Amino acid sequence: AVVSTQSGHYGRGKGLVLDGPVDSLWVENLNTVLDDTKTLCLANGERIQMSQRMRIILEVDDLQHASPATISRCGMVYMDPVHLGWRPFVDSWRTTLPPNIPNDACRLLLTLMETTIDPGLEFLTANSSQIPIKVSDVSLVETLCCLISSHLSIADESGLFVNDSSTSNDNAKPEHVEEGGAVKRKLLLHRHPEQILPFMSKMYFFCFVSSFGYIIEGEDDIEDNAPERSEGIAGLSVQFRHKVQQIWSNTSELGGRVAFDMFVRDLFDLPSPAGVRLPSTLHSCYSYYFDIESGQFLAWENLVPVTGQYIEDAKTGCELSGGSSTISDSRHEINLPLPTLDTVRIVRIAELLLNVNSRVLVTGHPGCGKTALVEAVLKRLNKSSIVKKVDPEVNLFDIAGMYATGSNIVIPTLSKADEKLELGSHSPQPLFQKDKEYTSVKVQLNGQSSANSIESFFNRTLSKLGRDVVGPPFGKSLIVFFDDLNMPKPETFGAQPSLEFIRQFLNDGGYYDAEKLTWKKVQEVNVAAACSIRGTGSNMIPSRLAKHFGILNMAMPSPATLLHILESKMGRYFSLKSFTEEVQRVIHPVASAALYLYQQAVINFKPRPSTLHYVFNMHSLHALYQGMISCSSSDLTSQDMAVRLYVHEASRVFCDKLATNRDQELFKTYLVESMQKYFKDLATKMVFTKRYLNECGVMFTDFHSSLGDDKEKKYRLVNDHQQLVQTLIELQNRFNVSESEEYHLVFFEDAIQHLTRLCRALRHTKNHVLQIGVGGTGRAVTARLGAFISGCTFKTLKVKRNYTSQDLRDELKRVLSGCGVNRKPTLLFINELNILQDSFLTDLDALISNESMMHWYDNEDKEYILNGLKLNLGDECDNYSREELWSSFFQNIADHLHVVLSISPNSPNFSKYFQLHPSFLKHSYVDFYTEWPEAALLSVANIYFKNSQLDTMLLRAKAATTSAVIEDQLGPLCMKIHCSVQKAIKLYKKEKSTDCDSALIPLL
Repeated sequence: AVVSTQSGHYGRGKGLVLDGPVDSLWVENLNTVLDDTKTLCLANGERIQMSQRMRIILEVDDLQHASPATISRCGMVYMDPVHLGWRPFVDSWRTTLPPNIPNDACRLLLTLMETTIDPGLEFLTANSSQIPIKVSDVSLVETLCCLISSHLSIADESGLFVNDSSTSNDNAKPEHVEEGGAVKRKLLLHRHPEQILPFMSKMYFFCFVSSFGYIIEGEDDIEDNAPERSEGIAGLSVQFRHKVQQIWSNTSELGGRVAFDMFVRDLFDLPSPAGVRLPSTLHSCYSYYFDIESGQFLAWENLVPVTGQYIEDAKTGCELSGGSSTISDSRHEINLPLPTLDTVRIVRIAELLLNVNSRVLVTGHPGCGKTALVEAVLKRLNKSSIVKKVDPEVNLFDIAGMYATGSNIVIPTLSKADEKLELGSHSPQPLFQKDKEYTSVKVQLNGQSSANSIESFFNRTLSKLGRDVVGPPFGKSLIVFFDDLNMPKPETFGAQPSLEFIRQFLNDGGYYDAEKLTWKKVQEVNVAAACSIRGTGSNMIPSRLAKHFGILNMAMPSPATLLHILESKMGRYFSLKSFTEEVQRVIHPVASAALYLYQQAVINFKPRPSTLHYVFNMHSLHALYQGMISCSSSDLTSQDMAVRLYVHEASRVFCDKLATNRDQELFKTYLVESMQKYFKDLATKMVFTKRYLNECGVMFTDFHSSLGDDKEKKYRLVNDHQQLVQTLIELQNRFNVSESEEYHLVFFEDAIQHLTRLCRALRHTKNHVLQIGVGGTGRAVTARLGAFISGCTFKTLKVKRNYTSQDLRDELKRVLSGCGVNRKPTLLFINELNILQDSFLTDLDALISNESMMHWYDNEDKEYILNGLKLNLGDECDNYSREELWSSFFQNIADHLHVVLSISPNSPNFSKYFQLHPSFLKHSYVDFYTEWPEAALLSVANIYFKNSQLDTMLLRAKAATTSAVIEDQLGPLCMKIHCSVQKAIKLYKKEKSTDCDSALIPLL
């Protein structure tokens, strides 16, 4: 349980409050304390008598795991939230409203609350299956009040409620006034003060929809008017939405937000001025936001560029944020944001809540971009903390990609110079007009997060402000972002101590220091969080914790949204890099085909106990997009080449994860279907059949024609397979000369495939690799040779006897120093045999997810690293502060480190890796090593016997048979022996339920 020492006077006594869940393990120790003896019996035989003035109060959510002995010793007081209701909270909240608000406006707000809240709560109760996280009624009303307070505070700071008689004259200039030579738009209530009541009604309507409507599951409803877009998703979207909703939500019902839209329209069909009418369009109530400037509803879609406009801006040379559209020639990345309808809405509402220090919890399906969306909101709270606009330009696709790679999103603002990119006639009102400096820090939770780890984070992050008072430095406000809030693993009786610690902090404004046995009060600290919804294999958040947040559910991206993102991003890149018109005409077919494959993968390849790595989401589409922009305009010159690139990248993203031949053949069927459906009008020499794909494999590499020369590395199609084999042999010879170990590999087809896949993954920054395969399939050798080909320094853990967590961290710090200080590309190979303790996984999780590792380093380590950075920078180091140098160290690690984690699907911990540490899948490219085919086994055996000097042995034995005859017979014989043993092992495993790894090692 989470223990809180809250002392208060009950008559002449004091109470000890034990706030949190109870179970029969620890609460039994209090039986003698709770009965008439009031004695605490310790394990060492000591007995501590509790005074008669002491009282113990257990504050619990339920008594599901409490023992009868405990229940019989306590008096029960059940507090039913239905009896208390939401009205006492509203009565308390109304006293905090700005004093300038007219009384008529306040009365109207209270009238609307009395009219709408109870029906809204009844609607949510009736549609509880569409709500991913259960919250209390008071929590919903609290979110509603916070949104209203945020709007009113913005309006009050803008002088909206100050009645200026000079501005109410209809003959005055209605729209603009001159202020110091600048044109300033006058607000609606400055021009028409009599519109205050309709103004308040519309504002309340938007707040009601944002608080009651955004906890319901739904789908992003972006619309693109281009006719070819609808053709690209015709016949797919209905089935896809239905199937995915069943998979993720465990329900076949659709239309939760559609029903809410109909409900809320009827609910606000009231007489004027309380009634609200939406614009006469086919859009839902989710399609509009309330603009304080004009006092009207404006469409969110006006802030989202259509595909054609986004691409055309690249052709005309327009840039967002005055030049933020930079392209990294080395890694072919574009950091341009592309807004979508749902990200526009979530960013706006989240900022409104944070504006009044309310907590925000963003939920949604895995991979939809929750983490990067929250990070984007927090980055907007810069040091000046004055955001000129509520810029909703948060790209759902960039979010998924940056989340997958662990980097940060830079959200630009639209300046006056970017008028051509103004996506709507209005822009949202400014937020955070306060003289306060905001900072943020991220805490990545996982299955092994504990209350002690959360407490340790607070102790090292917060500064001492007074006696038993901690917080950020004076003048600053800290926002702590807890990512994957639902990941901590429950204990035996369902308690989650780490989450109970967070709940205690949110509920009481502090935490109990277990070392000093004192209560620490926390000031100027707010919380934001993100988690996956129920039904996705994750744990549920306790209702007592969820009540402290304003919950925003990110809608499931619709097929139209995904197609818009893919086509826009590829189209803009191809325009900026001056690809030919012929190649640019392939963009829409490729995006449509990729979306088709993605839909089929989600529907047909589902995670199971043996295939937990079958996870396909927005990260998969981002990886495919990365591959499609890997070729230069000089190499990708025809539609045929573009189609071949699509086939290769789609196979790498989707097919490389598949564990069985059946799944791989099924994927090829869908790949052929996508090509037949969308590429039939393109000029390509490819034959859209599985037989053609099997016989004429498509492969792209960046080394087959350059022999590892970094200056000449270009991602190109392999036209000559024999040349590729000769290149690999030459690279292997160079490796044997430069390294202490020598390898003589047989480059059969499967070995070449795995090696090129690894090199492809190492081309991109912040990319990690997850190798899944049984022992003896050559994973370590592939990693070592792939690191050499890609120009990376190969590192591995040197595990020895009595290897501890501190030894692991010290070894990781030595590896990170080469990446962060010297900026050396490094491949860190970790075999599952190196993971001796579960605590090792926590450090590896932080390494792969790019979590803050500052607490790994003491002052001596920090000085050593800073001196190394200054030495590398030379005279330029004077231009950087210590904090900037320290941040650049971790940025260099993220850019130059690649972690390759090699595990076996037969490992007893296989499920633990993905269930407790989902970041292993979020940030990694998965390469599944299947059993070697018979052709590969035969080629290895033939090469081995060919190099075994059989002629000499036969000559000594005076045999009449030649070596060629023996080689022809021994190779197939060894292959048959191996295959028969494999079949026997499978049969034995099936009968005895025993895990056995067996494979022919390629080093013969």
